[in-house]
Amino acid sequence: MIASKVIILAGLLVILRRKRRTRISNLQSTD
Repeated sequence: MIASKVIILAGLLVILRRKRRTRISNLQSTD
């Protein structure tokens, strides 16, 4: 149970990081 929760949390963190990177790249491209 705990292991599955950790895997899910890790996946969410990766997705959030990717979204942040895309947002930063978009801001740089607009500038």
